[in-house]
Amino acid sequence: MSGRGEASIAGLVGRQCLFAAIVGLGVFISAVNSVLLVTVLPTAVDDIGGIEFMSWTTTIYVTASIVFSAAGGWMKARLGGRGGLLAGASLFMAGTAICAAAPAMPVLLLGRLGQGVGSGLLAAMSYTFVRSVFPQGLWPKIFALMAAVWGVAALAGPALGGVLTGVVGWRPAILSMMLPALLLMTLVLAALPRDGERGGREPFPLLRLVVLASGILAVAAAGNFPGAGLQAMSAFAGVAVLALVVLADRRAERPILPSNALSFTSEVGLGLAMKWLLIISTMPVSVYGALALQRLHGATPLVAGYVVALEALGWTASAFVVARLPARWSAGAIVMGPLLVVCGVLAGSRTLAYGPLWAGASAVALMGIGFGTCWAFLSGRVLAAARSGEEDRVASAIPTAEALGIALGAAMAGIAGNGLGIAADAGLDHFAAVIRDLVGGFAAFGLAALVVASRMIFGAPAARLTSTSERK
Repeated sequence: MSGRGEASIAGLVGRQCLFAAIVGLGVFISAVNSVLLVTVLPTAVDDIGGIEFMSWTTTIYVTASIVFSAAGGWMKARLGGRGGLLAGASLFMAGTAICAAAPAMPVLLLGRLGQGVGSGLLAAMSYTFVRSVFPQGLWPKIFALMAAVWGVAALAGPALGGVLTGVVGWRPAILSMMLPALLLMTLVLAALPRDGERGGREPFPLLRLVVLASGILAVAAAGNFPGAGLQAMSAFAGVAVLALVVLADRRAERPILPSNALSFTSEVGLGLAMKWLLIISTMPVSVYGALALQRLHGATPLVAGYVVALEALGWTASAFVVARLPARWSAGAIVMGPLLVVCGVLAGSRTLAYGPLWAGASAVALMGIGFGTCWAFLSGRVLAAARSGEEDRVASAIPTAEALGIALGAAMAGIAGNGLGIAADAGLDHFAAVIRDLVGGFAAFGLAALVVASRMIFGAPAARLTSTSERK
């Protein structure tokens, strides 16, 4: 091979590594922000007050993130990939600066709004970037990188936030989240040319996004209301509004969501449904797992936090193993993933309630292994099945579906937990029974995801034929 050919290959590999770093940073910003702020927030509330609004820091962030990840396709058409990444990083940094300077909780909530908008755009841009920059054969490895980023953030974020808060204070700790955004902007400016693709001139879909935001806010805020009745009403109203928005969007001249987002005869619709069903199935562990470990097994807060983080670690480890598998294994991995998640959830329903601690930790890790087994191939299959002209909308819909699963799952876990009497002062035996029934009951969502996976792979020839014809 000539020296020029070797240099060309080396240059291509170098650029792909640079592009992978940009994608990884885009995901890392959202991941580390989520886990670091949880550690910093109690100290911030002690300083500026507003503990009664503490849960709204997550509600507002999640709502903004979902809405603007849904608008990612529109942003890419309007600003291009380079402009969208720069806009997302800039908005995230502005929100972070507002949070760090906040003299009171209302200002901090405004900052969280800015962080949510920025991280939502970055998540959407990262997925569109995967599809437009990397060859399809590399997608499992890039998705494994994304999983690794979440794993690192879940393990290092709480410790980093705690150390920074203790040494330099909560305001500098929040400001530290600007560093990866600054690095991302530097790489984007250095590596990506100015967008020649810019040129979309469709108007901003303000009304649909406002209604979408109201539906998500109703779902995400359900846990903030007193009483199971009000919580259920808020969640159900939010889901109804979301369904209306999706139906209205399908009839719009310029939709923001994929036209087959809710279709169970397409791989796009099946894949998105499988994602949020799987996420919902493990949300009781995310919401109540650490509390159960501390109350029922005497774990310290640090140990309990890291046991719950084993889900992310298992996800990361299995994602790297799966990324090395040939494409012909993808169908089996997509079905095996939800099966492992269901086994982990059912095992966790017993072991988190009754122990031993190591068995509960193993069950949590098994849930993560299930996610890592199927997630990369599932995401790649959804991206590849996009209809012509909807590629960016499908890419943006992936993080939207994932974040919506978290919001909906957390609300449902809170409603179910309150309905089962998790807050009742009735002794540890009662609390253990609630954890057993709550975690085990959500295995139904994992089983539904397994049915969807089986339909996608084995039982829905119409879906495969539709997707194949759309790609031609």
